[in-house]
Amino acid sequence: MASRDPTAGRATVRIRIPLTPTGSESVNLSPPRTGTHPRRAALVKSTAFVLGLTVILGTASTGVGWAADPRVAVTPNAGRLADDILDPTAHARITYEGSVNIASFQQDGLLTHGNYQYVAWYRSDGRATVSRRSLPGGNWQSLELDGFLDANDSHNTISMAVTPSDNRLHIALGTHAAAQLYIRSVPGLATGNATWSSRSFEGLRRALPGASGAPTTWTYPQFELVGGRMLLTFREGGSNNGRQALLRYNDDPGGTWTFLGLFTDSTGSYTSPFGASPSRNMYPHGFTRNPVNGDLVMTFTWREQSSAWCHPGGLGNHDIGYARSSDGGRTWVNNGGTTIGTTGSADRIALSDPHVVVPIPINQGMINSEAQAFDSTGRIHVMTSQFNAADLARLGGCHTSTYTQRKQYAKPFHHWREANGTWRTMELPFYNNSAGRTKILFDAHDTAYVVLPDGRIVAATAATNWQDWRVVFQDSAVRPIAELTVDRQRLRRDGVLSVAYIEQSVNHAPSAFRVADFQTAPGQGNLPRSTVPEAAPVPYQGSAPTFPTATASSAQPNYPAPLAVDGSTSSFWVSAGTTEGAGPQPSRPETLTVNYGSARRITAVTVVPRVPFGPRALTLEARVNGAWRSLGAFNQPDATATFDVADVDADQLRLVITASYDGTKPPERTRNVQVAEVTAR
Repeated sequence: MASRDPTAGRATVRIRIPLTPTGSESVNLSPPRTGTHPRRAALVKSTAFVLGLTVILGTASTGVGWAADPRVAVTPNAGRLADDILDPTAHARITYEGSVNIASFQQDGLLTHGNYQYVAWYRSDGRATVSRRSLPGGNWQSLELDGFLDANDSHNTISMAVTPSDNRLHIALGTHAAAQLYIRSVPGLATGNATWSSRSFEGLRRALPGASGAPTTWTYPQFELVGGRMLLTFREGGSNNGRQALLRYNDDPGGTWTFLGLFTDSTGSYTSPFGASPSRNMYPHGFTRNPVNGDLVMTFTWREQSSAWCHPGGLGNHDIGYARSSDGGRTWVNNGGTTIGTTGSADRIALSDPHVVVPIPINQGMINSEAQAFDSTGRIHVMTSQFNAADLARLGGCHTSTYTQRKQYAKPFHHWREANGTWRTMELPFYNNSAGRTKILFDAHDTAYVVLPDGRIVAATAATNWQDWRVVFQDSAVRPIAELTVDRQRLRRDGVLSVAYIEQSVNHAPSAFRVADFQTAPGQGNLPRSTVPEAAPVPYQGSAPTFPTATASSAQPNYPAPLAVDGSTSSFWVSAGTTEGAGPQPSRPETLTVNYGSARRITAVTVVPRVPFGPRALTLEARVNGAWRSLGAFNQPDATATFDVADVDADQLRLVITASYDGTKPPERTRNVQVAEVTAR
């Protein structure tokens, strides 16, 4: 029976299938007799097999614009090829029933780019660590980086991305509404053009360079490449009053970011059968690019304040919303193509907009931030986990205990959007057996693979419209803390499902961080899990120089010059003066010099003062081929100003400041000068 969603104007078709547990059939595969690492030898051999099979079947699996042949019926399989221990003593303290090292909202904690696969985690002491291996079966090589876990809080997972323009690896260390922690490699690392060493990564930053006006805190940072440009989104604010921010990488020599604005809102009143909520947060199930048409798509759920919950111990999520952007996140439309938000404007995606595509009432035990993925035709698929009506009735009709009741009764639900805009929903015939969340992804034949939070893998084929769900992998020895995360890129390209997880621990003790590989080609059986750890991470050995950097003619100890180029307008450089008349004068200027490390094109300079103590009069100079050249003298208002200059290629920029503001004091009586940020373009 079809039920109408009055806000979206599209039919939602719900499908139920009987709860009939199914098992997986597998063939035992003995380890090869030759080679020094039998699991890796099997991985290389099996990957070659599936790639050959792909060619024979005529299926493109390039990762962009790939398409499945619906006439080809391939039996789903997940034969374990390897399960490696990357760190036997990784951080494993549990908060919110989860771990800082694995969460469903990571995008991406495990990723493939080119010939390499990357994964990142925190060691037992909180040290940020990244590892890389060459595919299909190279050894893991792990490095400690210049960064530590912000707090023992399972929201603080690590996300990564590679920017194709410069082949930098970007690493966002998540925090829970706290300072942004960001590490990136030098250019060329992702293509092997830089040494795999901590010295090929810049030092930890507490703001994104160049992102003037952006929020200075974040939660749930997520990267996605859209139209050849890297985007980054994260939550600004909290769970009761949060908004999504959007930034774009500039692909410039300085590796800077531009803040595009906020695009969701928390306002509006929601009334449930249990009460009202005046504000909320929108939790994305994903932030992903459609591989067919390039659109950016987000599906999401709203989480209300507890005043609208059935019980404060339950959950307050409701509905699945849908928003799509065809212009790189600038403009957002709903399921029917109506504009519902514009990034950076007052018109942002809000509760009152017509956005709901799958109505799900509050009090269903639905958890936020689960999973979404695309099939080869560009249809978006969403996973949620929640209670069905019968199980909610067993709980007395009210969800009162998030973790206990979800572990007992949460089931995965599969939702997807047909080409005509119709949404379909199917309840899978399994319980999660965990309070955690699922992950979904597709192979080259559009077979859906769902990784359940207890470590099982289930699958269904496109030929049956994803109704033939069956268990294709389970192992009682696999006991993840809460949930697992997946490599989105590798299954499409290579037919190998890579999964990262951390083993359950006792009393928050450190436990093993693992990456497992599963071959989806038919007939592949299971190899045992490794008991021998990979090579230990190389201890931190220092970082690459971080550019731009800055020096000054003078500075107060707590306000050094580098704070003027750290990407944050909330930090600032202050010259040394503390008494009236000690500020900059024409006969005694203060200088602030920005070093870019190498020559870059400069066409304009933006100076962000700390009002009301910024520069009043200054000269801009650029160092060209080792010699300083004047770009002009300028008067600056007591506000941010951008000065256009003649185009020049320079490796350094200098501000020669001859007068400053100091409240109502005249220039000759100012105490110092204060600059929050200097950027050039």
